[in-house]
Amino acid sequence: MGVGIFPENTFIAAGIPVIHTIAALMAFVGGAVAAVVSYRITKPPLRYISVALGFASLTALVLLVFTRDYGSLGLGAGGLERMIAYPTLLWMVGFGGYLIGNPES
Repeated sequence: MGVGIFPENTFIAAGIPVIHTIAALMAFVGGAVAAVVSYRITKPPLRYISVALGFASLTALVLLVFTRDYGSLGLGAGGLERMIAYPTLLWMVGFGGYLIGNPES
């Protein structure tokens, strides 16, 4: 919600949209870490897919942080943000299906 309520053109300090950046980092890191931590409660093959998606999201986040000033690998900042968000969304769909399909979970 914070990313939507505070877009990149609001509350800018030293060229950085402060509130937007904090909210985005919380969402990106929290989602990726949740995917990795779900390793403990899921069964294969979702167990391995979850870890792969979590690390893919974290890798894209690191690339965004370190390449934002250099064109973000040709994808632009928005393209890399999608590379962070989409693996997390895929994990959420898979994990939701896993929970629905396993009533004892």
